[in-house]
Amino acid sequence: MVKKAPLEREEQITFCNYLDFMNILYFAVPNGGSRNEREAKNLKKEGVKAGVPDMVVILEGQCLFVEMKRVKGSTTSKEQKVWIETLTALGHHAKVCKGAKEAIEFVEAYLPERKRKINVKQGSLI
Repeated sequence: MVKKAPLEREEQITFCNYLDFMNILYFAVPNGGSRNEREAKNLKKEGVKAGVPDMVVILEGQCLFVEMKRVKGSTTSKEQKVWIETLTALGHHAKVCKGAKEAIEFVEAYLPERKRKINVKQGSLI
């Protein structure tokens, strides 16, 4: 039997578990989900923007923007691509990450050497 790729939300939960384990400050941007028309209009007035990356990871002196995707079977919307390109053009680190492993590697590239390469398999993170 072929094992299905984890859902995007499962990949994001694994990524959050890693960030918690590493004591890294982050937050999710809850842009997705279904909403009624009135609520959607109100959220748009309050500043919700289509395509904003799913996660913001806060490190010393910089923020990383992560758009989470499944390893297989996901697509990146036009709005998501524009956000990633714009953030990058403005000098920020932004990336579409296919799976928790890729998101973890993205974050580790910007960590101080003393915090890199901790075995993320500890505690069944991955």
